[in-house]
Amino acid sequence: MRKVRGSWIVGAAAALAACGAPEETDSAAPSSTATPATTGPADTAGDESTTTSPTSAGVTSMVPTSGTTDSDPTNPSDPTVDPSDSSSDCPGCINAGGVCESGEFDTACGRGGIACEACEAPAQCAEGVCEAPPGCSPDNCDGCCDGDDCIAVPNDAACGADGGECTSCEDPAVCDEGICQLPCEQSCIGCCTASGDCIEDADQTPDACGFLGFECTECDPGEECDFGLCLSPGCIDTCDGCCVGETCFTGFEDETCGFMESCDMCSNGTSCNGVDCAPQAGVQWQVTLVDGEVVGMQPGGGTWDAFGGNPDPYLQIEALNFTSSVVDNTTFPTWNETVTSSALTADLTAPLEFRMRDSDALLDQTIGTCTVNLPDTAFFGFHEVECEVDGNFSWSVLLSFAPVEK
Repeated sequence: MRKVRGSWIVGAAAALAACGAPEETDSAAPSSTATPATTGPADTAGDESTTTSPTSAGVTSMVPTSGTTDSDPTNPSDPTVDPSDSSSDCPGCINAGGVCESGEFDTACGRGGIACEACEAPAQCAEGVCEAPPGCSPDNCDGCCDGDDCIAVPNDAACGADGGECTSCEDPAVCDEGICQLPCEQSCIGCCTASGDCIEDADQTPDACGFLGFECTECDPGEECDFGLCLSPGCIDTCDGCCVGETCFTGFEDETCGFMESCDMCSNGTSCNGVDCAPQAGVQWQVTLVDGEVVGMQPGGGTWDAFGGNPDPYLQIEALNFTSSVVDNTTFPTWNETVTSSALTADLTAPLEFRMRDSDALLDQTIGTCTVNLPDTAFFGFHEVECEVDGNFSWSVLLSFAPVEK
């Protein structure tokens, strides 16, 4: 019988023995697995004591130090340790000693509280999974990777750059310098040259002027290119409406809309309000996600994927019930996917939350979330949405808008 302080306890035990009570056996050895514990003053009142030991994951565990001297923490039969135990409190993996590891080491790899796994070479631990390094990567391929094969000269069927995963360009898009690009007339907000190059508004000159993907034209002598229109500088000074060349218009017509500027031609689904073209109420719109750009590094400076890979971006617009497909391993994703074909003007002019995410094997990461207020000019054809996080570029996407014909 265990010796306990206090003479009255000893006397009670002796009385029980005298009455023929059976002698009890000591079974105080702990039987539960070790779990992370909070810090605090040590309990010195009991017969057993514990010691705290830091782990490689920075977690402190409480492990019995008395009453278990014969235990082997690496022996699965030890009642204090269950290496197959899974704990939802452990974000990484549990080693053979029942301690939670980060799960990011080649010798202790895993996520979600599973038993740690040792990766066998050449496999390495990547995001909690033992994976063999890819045979094709940004380290050894300037083109794009088709599995383990490097496509040095990308083409329409296998397009990509800088060791990113090859993608197939959907017609009419073609591969241009590793990026699937739509023809100029379908993707350019400015004007298109005879060779198919896009000249944006900010880069236009009187020698190459135009808008909405139309062919660039040369302005008459003395005219300037103003937002894609050839305009005489003297017209705006004397016109209360809008100008086309040297001609002044009232600015209230859908074909010649504007106020003290070059006239706009309102596209289908929009009408002139006397100042500019605005989307009409009650019109349904088809919105297409064309392409985009994503920041190549995480805010902390690390890469988005293991082995130095690029992100695998996809876009979510919850209010429109839209989630794009994932474009693997690229900072210049191309989608050409329909966001919606039934959204009303009011649905699109309300604030919309755009969330760009990086798809990962275990846990997707948010690249950046921005609330977007689409301007009236977005409904002219194409509109670029750019998102900044903490003052730094995070991502941008190009959208196209077209009214749904009834």
